[in-house]
Amino acid sequence: MAECKFRDHLWEPRSNTSPYEDEVTLACAICGVGHSVVFDKRVPGQVTTALTIFPSTGSRTISRNVIRWSILSHEANLSDIRETGVEVIEEPSTIEGVAVGD
Repeated sequence: MAECKFRDHLWEPRSNTSPYEDEVTLACAICGVGHSVVFDKRVPGQVTTALTIFPSTGSRTISRNVIRWSILSHEANLSDIRETGVEVIEEPSTIEGVAVGD
């Protein structure tokens, strides 16, 4: 399915939680594009995080607008976590598609 125009995305959150790891996913209910973040919290006072940005269902491309928004949202969340005194270790982000658009 083709990715929606950025303004038309209908973002739906999903989460999976365990004592050692949380995964939060935000995906468009219409086209499926979005991102997920895994928070590994096995070390007290520290969280290791990994961002994955994925394309819409059946596509291999991701708009640069979604990539920018996903990264900026992730960085804002990490800043909030750091402000609570938790050490944040960032794994490299993964983009599971080809960036397109402006």
